[in-house]
Amino acid sequence: MLKTTDTNLDTKEGQKWIKDFAWRVTEELTEAQEAHIKDDNIHYIEEVIDALHFLVELSIIAGYDYKIVPENHSTITLESEWNIVYNLGLACNCLKNKAWKQTHILTDRKKFELYLEEAWRRMLGLLTIDLKLTKLDIYCYYVKKNEVNKFRIKSKY
Repeated sequence: MLKTTDTNLDTKEGQKWIKDFAWRVTEELTEAQEAHIKDDNIHYIEEVIDALHFLVELSIIAGYDYKIVPENHSTITLESEWNIVYNLGLACNCLKNKAWKQTHILTDRKKFELYLEEAWRRMLGLLTIDLKLTKLDIYCYYVKKNEVNKFRIKSKY
């Protein structure tokens, strides 16, 4: 099993793991949109928080800490799940080392970080502007969902 400390933006394995987590964010945001269409706001928030969990993990795997999270996201309004997915897609497009490629390509880290930071900005805009959640709300939802995830892992559901 690959560990976080084994990842690197320039390795095939690290890039594969980062892309896997980007896809997980995408899946959760898609589920959130589905809940939104059904006018199920509670489920919508739960799915956005799931996406947040995977975005946190992706950032850790990519070697970024809290410094990647932008301080100022208040200028963004009318966020959508698509804006987050779009920026994650742009970030993942910077990861060029595919399993089948023989040539090794270094990651444009500055570009990758720019897109990852923008994905974070958009996620925070979705949570705080669109959903009007406070930092405490986000923390409580996050911790609650983390407990559910721990239970699921432990029970092998």
